[in-house]
Amino acid sequence: MKSLKAGMVMAFTGHYTSSKVIAKFIENLHVELVKSRATTPEIVAAASTLASADFCIPLRIYVGHIHQLIKNHPDLNLIIAPVINSENDWSVTCSKYRDVGGVAIRSLGSMIGYRMKETQGRWRKGLDQYIGYEAAENLLKKSYALPRILQPMVESLDRQKMFNLCYNLYADMFRLPKRNQWKFVFSNLSGNQYSHEMIQVKEAFSKAYEEVVEKKTYRLEQILQDKEKIRLAIVGRNYLVHDSTLSADLKNYFLKKGVAVLTAEDVPYEYIEEYGKNIDGFYDTHKIGQGFIHYALDKVDGFIVVGSFGCHPDAFQVDYLAELIREKGVPCWTFKYDEQAGSAGFVTRYETIYGFLQQRRDERLHKENIPVLTKKVSTEISQEISSIEEFDGTRKPLIIWPNMGATLDILLEEVCYQAGLADYVYLPKPVSEETIEFGNDKYNESCSPFACSIGSLKQNLTYALKELEEPRNIMLLMARSHGPCTFGWYAIIAEKEMRRQFADQLNQYGHTLQMSSMGIHGQNMLQFIKELSVYGNQDRLKDILFYIQEEANGLNKLPIHRRAVLWLKFISAVSKLVERGWVKLLAAEELKAKSLIVRAHELKKGETTRVYKEVLALLRKAHTEQEVKQVLKEGLKRLDSIPQDSEVKPRVVMVGEIYVALTSFANRGTVEQLMGSHGIEVVEGITLSQFIRHSLKELKRKRKVSHPMIKPVLQMMEKYNIYLFKKDVREPDALPFIEHEVGGDGLPSVAHARLAVEQGVDGILHIYPFKCMPEGIARDCMSEICHLYGVRYLSLSFDKEMEIERLKTEVSTFATILHTELQNKLAKENIQFNQEKEKEIKRREQIGQIIFSMYDEEKKQSHLR
Repeated sequence: MKSLKAGMVMAFTGHYTSSKVIAKFIENLHVELVKSRATTPEIVAAASTLASADFCIPLRIYVGHIHQLIKNHPDLNLIIAPVINSENDWSVTCSKYRDVGGVAIRSLGSMIGYRMKETQGRWRKGLDQYIGYEAAENLLKKSYALPRILQPMVESLDRQKMFNLCYNLYADMFRLPKRNQWKFVFSNLSGNQYSHEMIQVKEAFSKAYEEVVEKKTYRLEQILQDKEKIRLAIVGRNYLVHDSTLSADLKNYFLKKGVAVLTAEDVPYEYIEEYGKNIDGFYDTHKIGQGFIHYALDKVDGFIVVGSFGCHPDAFQVDYLAELIREKGVPCWTFKYDEQAGSAGFVTRYETIYGFLQQRRDERLHKENIPVLTKKVSTEISQEISSIEEFDGTRKPLIIWPNMGATLDILLEEVCYQAGLADYVYLPKPVSEETIEFGNDKYNESCSPFACSIGSLKQNLTYALKELEEPRNIMLLMARSHGPCTFGWYAIIAEKEMRRQFADQLNQYGHTLQMSSMGIHGQNMLQFIKELSVYGNQDRLKDILFYIQEEANGLNKLPIHRRAVLWLKFISAVSKLVERGWVKLLAAEELKAKSLIVRAHELKKGETTRVYKEVLALLRKAHTEQEVKQVLKEGLKRLDSIPQDSEVKPRVVMVGEIYVALTSFANRGTVEQLMGSHGIEVVEGITLSQFIRHSLKELKRKRKVSHPMIKPVLQMMEKYNIYLFKKDVREPDALPFIEHEVGGDGLPSVAHARLAVEQGVDGILHIYPFKCMPEGIARDCMSEICHLYGVRYLSLSFDKEMEIERLKTEVSTFATILHTELQNKLAKENIQFNQEKEKEIKRREQIGQIIFSMYDEEKKQSHLR
């Protein structure tokens, strides 16, 4: 076996069980494995310098570890950077874990330079021709020190799936040809070990899996055996809890004080899983953390919940979990850490907590000695908050959803109209400064779309309650996802906070309140549709209601032909309900696209906005396909008739997180006002219709793989390391700049930016929430795209601030640069300018073909998915 030297970071993702299996497997192959475990001040300093400030500190620290490995071991052949998507079938990880290898490559080098090196310069000549020798050489030099980086993608800790992953990793480590895949298949088919090589791989994996997973020992009994000791539970991500540098020596401080410190790692997994998997949530750290709290509530004297500053999942779950603990009468403290390199500023707080824990310990021991007075802490953590009167069927509904942009409002409003529920809709007010004030009273370190959306719910419910004259059944609609973006947290928090904050007002006036997540499998969706069908168009809703009810009861119990009939009726009913809303949505998007071009040329400022709003108002009143088409035709005509100049103007593509991109106030008017006022044409790279299409495509795939006739076949094929109908990259145009799904709109942003650049735009406008991880990862990709193709780039992040002078300055500077560059090109005759433009587009297309071919060549030889 060829001698290799590999490196692997055992901080951050290295704390996952799957990473430990992979590391042990590599060692069992007798490959020299250098591990980077402890975070040092030097690593923190490197991380702060080399990694983007848009990343949360743990991801930046990971880059620091990779840098340290390469610096201290320049002879490394490769680095193993596991991508952790999930380790079970009931939770997922967040965005920061999804492209760690790619983040390291872009932070320490360049993706194109790295691909050039890995393909041994075979595509270098083409890049020299289209970007220039010096530019290509600089890309290569930036990445020359990077060893080969392999990213095994973990989807499950299941033994068979982990073995498949380890075999594929082994094959890529030693560059085995793809035909070796058949050795794996024949070995399993025959039941015999196909070769000495396969025997070695299986033995290495079996030893690793048994040691790390099957024979794992826990310290629970040892930690809790001395009742005299103070007992402290620390809740948080393992990379914080067990990394003394990142958590300011938190755990070590209390251990040195003689405290019995309990973490989720010390508790047998099955104790946590039993409760954790049924929690309303999706992140592993949330569900495991809450499962651990449920187990430890009556066993410890207090809790500390830790998180990272700038981490949006932690912005929710740290305060959420702490509140659950305090509701049970158990003391809890919270810490959020940044890139501090010492514990001096935290010791005083640690000392205060220690003193309080001593008192709690003494109280516990006293109660244990007087059993008759003991009152056991309830470990049941309720998800329900209020005692609001339940729906009894006598009140008319009132449907409220948060403002998430004009296009979504138009779509939902039309669906409600087609369902016969138009009279029961409370249209959301436009997002404003007041909206953010409503939404920023709690969880104020979360992303700005959360403050806008939950603020919109609170704002609209507040105004609705003032206007209602009779008791109503108020139905709150909220979209829902299941990671890796934090968007899925919005509905969880809204469910709790809306009930809590409005309980007194609702009960006082006899209103009921319920919340439903939008989607076929959304929370409470069955009850929601059932109640609405009483007031809506029952003919249109009955087949939808019946299908969802049967699905809840277990569709698999029905004969196949019966299931097929129900599905067809369901699809037909949904189509009739949404088809006109869909046509309306596409019309609204086309009108908006036209306005974003016209506004850059209007002679009278504000005229485009006035006409656009008037046309949207007409579109809202159109309810047949013919009416919608007529409004669209007239609207485009009216926009075209606005007095405009005939100048050639710069054009940019706008990409980014969908809420900030599509909600004008969330981006402070950057897209719909500022760009146009500076004479910049805008093309939307992110639209609601794109988002819906991708969601439906993934829903269709999930239905296919869960089909009772297909699922057993797929499971059988997986035993032979053959994976069918796996989730594809949402947008292949993002390759090779990013190849892993990071959640949110990160990957689509990269894809649509790259595509628009190759179609000739002059720049990229990238807008997103402050500290948004998917877009932070995308930002590095955008920067490389612009550098490679030679276009301008402006990234703007938005939080909850109202002051926009800085924003105006940045947009103005960006616009001035674009106009100056365009004027230099226009100095030539128009015919020559047009020819040069066509030539430039062809040049960019050639660059795109070369870099994709370079990526494709490398990936065709890869066994890892």
